[in-house]
Amino acid sequence: MFSKRNETVNVVTLADEKFLPNAYALIESLKSTSSLTIHLLLIGYNKSQINNLIQIENLVYHSEDEITKWIPILKLIKKSDYKYYCWTLASVFSLYIMADLRQKTIYIDSDIYFHKPIDLFLQKLEGKSIGLFRHRMFELTDDRIEGLFNVGVIYFSNDEIGQKALTWWADAVVNQKYPKYATCGDQKYLDYLYLKWGSNCYIDEGIGHGAPWHWQLYDLSKLHVAGSILHKGQEEPFLFTHFSQMKCDFAKGSYIPSVAHHNYTPMEMYFSNINLNIIYELYFKKLITMKLLYME
Repeated sequence: MFSKRNETVNVVTLADEKFLPNAYALIESLKSTSSLTIHLLLIGYNKSQINNLIQIENLVYHSEDEITKWIPILKLIKKSDYKYYCWTLASVFSLYIMADLRQKTIYIDSDIYFHKPIDLFLQKLEGKSIGLFRHRMFELTDDRIEGLFNVGVIYFSNDEIGQKALTWWADAVVNQKYPKYATCGDQKYLDYLYLKWGSNCYIDEGIGHGAPWHWQLYDLSKLHVAGSILHKGQEEPFLFTHFSQMKCDFAKGSYIPSVAHHNYTPMEMYFSNINLNIIYELYFKKLITMKLLYME
């Protein structure tokens, strides 16, 4: 295994052309924590195209070639099942960065936006090797096809357990091992990390996080006054939103908040709940700004 070097934290994310505005929005939302280095893996971009992208402080661009040369089997996976190939990249790219830099690593989906400094999360991780965010509509005793945790934000410390957990996850996903956990792309594998190393995991206590599968669980009345939400009667600082399945039509200036997950949050709630509507309106405007600043 690779050893510990220092306490620097690396954020890793990935995007293709469609999700590049989201990635830039995520990067901007993380600027309040200057100690982070953000590593962006660009899918479908060659080195020449990457070199032409705007340089941003604390952002490092990476090409697919780096990853596929490191793990050649990914080229075969990409040819046979592109969607599954994309699922492999969260764990593989995280492992690639940790193995190279030997530092703490946080994977974040590019369609996530932080409303408060990520320091709120980092402070909770003291003494922990893994950090996970629950699917809060499930109990931790459940056995769900989707998995008990969301891949959106995952932390691995550069210690023995963090290294083992990340290596196990990447190996399991790339080689499609353990059928019990191979039911939802790369996601349900996270259940095993909790079962194996639960005492070394931080599991989202005291941090509010939104997503199309969570809105119905929350009282959002304090969101834009105090920057917090109420969950099961407890007030929590609202850290981030996962804008999963948001479909944007920039030419028409319109969007669909989520094309899936309506069994959790009915479509009308996105427009009838003013606090929720503000979240999505502001994010859509942010994406437009990112396109204008960095892509046009």
